[in-house]
Amino acid sequence: GLSALFVDTDVVFLSDPFVALVRDADLEVMTDFFFPSDHLLDTSMRPEDNINTGYMYHSASVEVQHLMMAFLDACHSRNWQGLLRDWFNQRVFNKFVLEWIDVGLLEVRYKSHSWSSLRSKYWTNAGGVAASPSNVGQQRPPLLTIRIL
Repeated sequence: GLSALFVDTDVVFLSDPFVALVRDADLEVMTDFFFPSDHLLDTSMRPEDNINTGYMYHSASVEVQHLMMAFLDACHSRNWQGLLRDWFNQRVFNKFVLEWIDVGLLEVRYKSHSWSSLRSKYWTNAGGVAASPSNVGQQRPPLLTIRIL
C-alpha cells in the first residue's frame, strides 16, 4: 500500500507539507477548532469540527484501509439506525471516528493529550463494529491512532 496526503482543492501549500507531520500515528489530520486544547472531542461542540477531512495524511496499513473502507460503507449507506444518512461527509467521518474511539478501537492524540474513550458506556453502532458486552471494559491497545496537528 501507499501512504497518502489527501487535501481539498482549495488548499495551497507554501512549503513542504510533510515537514509538519509528527509521524507517530496512523492518520494525521487538521482540526477546525481555534482552541483544540479546550474543545477537541468535547461532546458539547459540533462533532464535524474535530477533524477537518480536507487535510488527511494516512500511513499505508491494513488497519487504515479497514477504517476507510468501513467509513465509505457507512457514508454510502442510505440509512443509519432508521434515519436518512447525513450528506455532509466531514460530519459523517467525525461521528464515525467518535464511535470507534468510544469502543476503544481508536486513540486520538493532540500535543501531549490522548483519548481512547469519551464516556464510561459504549455506543450501539461503532462504524460497523457490532456492540457487545465483550467490547466494554477491555484494556487493549487501540487498533488505530489519529494525530491532530
